[in-house]
Amino acid sequence: MRVPKTPIPIPCAIYARASSTEDELPGAASIIEQVIAMRAFIIQRAFLGWVYPPKAYEDVGYSDSSLKRPAMKKLIAAMRAGKVKCVIFHTLDRVTLSVPDLQIFMDECRNCGVLMVIVSPVTTTLSWLWPSSARNKMRARQRKARKARLAQRPKLTRSR
Repeated sequence: MRVPKTPIPIPCAIYARASSTEDELPGAASIIEQVIAMRAFIIQRAFLGWVYPPKAYEDVGYSDSSLKRPAMKKLIAAMRAGKVKCVIFHTLDRVTLSVPDLQIFMDECRNCGVLMVIVSPVTTTLSWLWPSSARNKMRARQRKARKARLAQRPKLTRSR
């Protein structure tokens, strides 16, 4: 009988962040909701060797405009020390809303050999990268193109 190999343990880290104003927004995930979702995500991958972290890195009441947050600094230090091999975020905007800072964090992950995982679907989190004015212009162009296509169709009339 063949005994299955035990996977190599992959120490994971959970990072959760919520600004004080987000707690009041409908649909915004609280720190607790974020942590629960990410822990469930890790448990589903335990067979791959993902190790459940004893504590989450949590920043409450800090802006998402930069990486200069206490728990984020501790997380980066743990990555550099080799204590973490997988970092899990609830959504991409939990990392930062600054694209240059996101690139810095992703470079840090790559340099430390750390996998960065986003739990929620990316399509719901990338809207902040696209200004609403650009989205509105795109929608207007789509409506105009749709009307033009409909105008080109031959009109169907009923014959009596």
